[in-house]
Amino acid sequence: MDEELEELVKKGYKGVQLLAELSKQAATIGYLGDQYSTRYLNKSDYRVPQQTGIEWVEECLATPRYFYKMFRMTIEVFWSLHDLLVSTYGLTSTSNVTSVESLAMFHRWLEALNLSLKLKIGFKDLYGRFT
Repeated sequence: MDEELEELVKKGYKGVQLLAELSKQAATIGYLGDQYSTRYLNKSDYRVPQQTGIEWVEECLATPRYFYKMFRMTIEVFWSLHDLLVSTYGLTSTSNVTSVESLAMFHRWLEALNLSLKLKIGFKDLYGRFT
């Protein structure tokens, strides 16, 4: 009878150990689920822009140094490029976006692309090839 009791106690102890391990794993999964939902599912409200795109472009155009910092060209070059694209290549305004805003957005996109290429290739490699 003592052997049966010892065997039953051993099985019970193993069962308790398995339950403890399962509870640790469940707690870990619960924690990871909470982290996931906090990071990816609980989204904050959309931001309301403080100014429209054309307002930002006009603000940049009003400050030559800031404009050069943003677009890497002077205001005169920007207007020359705009006039060339309008007269020769048919750049037009739409009901939602002006031609000036389109050019500014496209140029900012090119600047971002150029920066990402510099970061991928490396400044030294990029300038070493073209100089």
